[in-house]
Amino acid sequence: MKSGNLLFTFDSGQHSGLPLGFRETDDAEEADRRPYIFCYPAPNGLQAKVVSPHLINLEAMRTLELELHSGRNDIEAGTIRVRPATAGLRLRISEAEVVDGELDLVPNNDSGAIEFSRLSSQSFVRLRIPYTVEEAYTTLSARAEIAYETPQGRFAFSTVHSVVATLPISVNVQDIFKDDMLFSRFTISPAMLIPLRITNCSLPSSETYEVQSSIAGPVALDVFPKQPASLLYKIRPSDKSATASSTGKRSLRLRVDFTCVDDECLDAIEKQFTTSLASSPLNHYATLLTSHLIGSIRSHLSTADMEVIGLIREIELASYRNVRWDDLLDALKGRTEEMREWLMAWHEVS
Repeated sequence: MKSGNLLFTFDSGQHSGLPLGFRETDDAEEADRRPYIFCYPAPNGLQAKVVSPHLINLEAMRTLELELHSGRNDIEAGTIRVRPATAGLRLRISEAEVVDGELDLVPNNDSGAIEFSRLSSQSFVRLRIPYTVEEAYTTLSARAEIAYETPQGRFAFSTVHSVVATLPISVNVQDIFKDDMLFSRFTISPAMLIPLRITNCSLPSSETYEVQSSIAGPVALDVFPKQPASLLYKIRPSDKSATASSTGKRSLRLRVDFTCVDDECLDAIEKQFTTSLASSPLNHYATLLTSHLIGSIRSHLSTADMEVIGLIREIELASYRNVRWDDLLDALKGRTEEMREWLMAWHEVS
């Protein structure tokens, strides 16, 4: 492994040129203590993450989103490459667009990269990238590689993420036709075993049809696999339908704003944990500790736990032992005892 002017090599450990501390011994325990390198990103450095899209339009092409946070870096120019890590996944880089934040993109069709210029420090940008896939996968994996230049030099960042490709929500419609109107009943349920929280439902009227909803005002519905939500809309021809032009908007589109319970609870835990770390002497390890905590909780979060969270809107945080902090701290050197005491205290008060 090479990083700048440093070159790290590893072999059987029997090479006579190695120092005594780097040679293998006959003791199995000593062999397990061979030196290794543990890398993790800086808390204020550039961060990139491939995530599921915030907006899903069933009429349009499926998309992935790339979240980019510049951190402390005042970036003068950079290049973004998003490479598929799932067989049959084709990313349409030339159609990438900015959906949050400000960034001037110049897609390079020859190299398959996205070039950009001038991204100030502490800036956040979200990119949307359409894709096609040959088979119906449950999850998709992609690697994000960002090369960027700052007044301090040139740097590179690489990360791999897996996102859920299955649509988390299912909507079924049942129409009841009358002489001069139509009643449409929409049944909304989770497509998987993860409960949903619906924050808004709307079926706007068009130039041809007028729509009346059975629910007035904002909605907040908790939807479970065995307890779907039912919405009723009354649709009738508009008075302007006779004079509406043939090019006018005739179709109706249902919009549902929702969040998944697992994403909600993990986001709440991450915000609370990062806030506590910010005021602690361990803030330098924020990215390392946060990723370990969220990954451990996600792996142990069962469907039964998510149903309880959706009902009572409370999260019972896993214990220090269940998070397996010792497995991580044993790989670190230095202030591990101080970190262990702080983490134990945080779990007690959280």
